[in-house]
Amino acid sequence: MNALDDRLITAWRTASSDLDFRLLSPFLAEDKSGKVVEVECYLPDFGSREGTVLVSFARRIRLGALKRPMVILPKEYRKYARKAVVATLSDLGWFGPGEPPPWLSVR
Repeated sequence: MNALDDRLITAWRTASSDLDFRLLSPFLAEDKSGKVVEVECYLPDFGSREGTVLVSFARRIRLGALKRPMVILPKEYRKYARKAVVATLSDLGWFGPGEPPPWLSVR
């Protein structure tokens, strides 16, 4: 399997700092066979009660291979673009404690 996408990690760390949301990066996730796989990012408060794993398209991890919900991100997400990140997080939805961040669009 390909190495972690450092540019994706850097972009999402920048997003987390700018928008003030929780991000664990890199993250160890378990696949359905019980094997631990290192992935680029984990969003504990978005996408589901279990959070969501973010993986670079270049990694070639199949959707559904991990126990946690997963989003495979294209190369455009290797550079931080606030509008795109806000749209992605809004699409995933807020599942964290308390109120969602003020920048999050409720859909």
